[in-house]
Amino acid sequence: MRGTCEKVTVLVTVDDEYSGRMTEIVDRLRAEGMSVENVMKTLQTITGSIEADKIDLISKQEGIAHIEKAHQFELEPPDSDTQ
Repeated sequence: MRGTCEKVTVLVTVDDEYSGRMTEIVDRLRAEGMSVENVMKTLQTITGSIEADKIDLISKQEGIAHIEKAHQFELEPPDSDTQ
């Protein structure tokens, strides 16, 4: 039985040469297990979440220029001592 891996939010940048093939790239990312949340064609960026151990796999796909893990911040409540 395979253990579950933590899902992380990622920003996927599509290579300029593949800007007209965004739908194809989205389909391939979904096939690899990525939950696609937003496709920004003008920015050539796709956002979503995927298991952390699959990031290297999708980064090697044709048409992918760059993948970056999104940074998440948690703010303290307004009435906390750190505010």
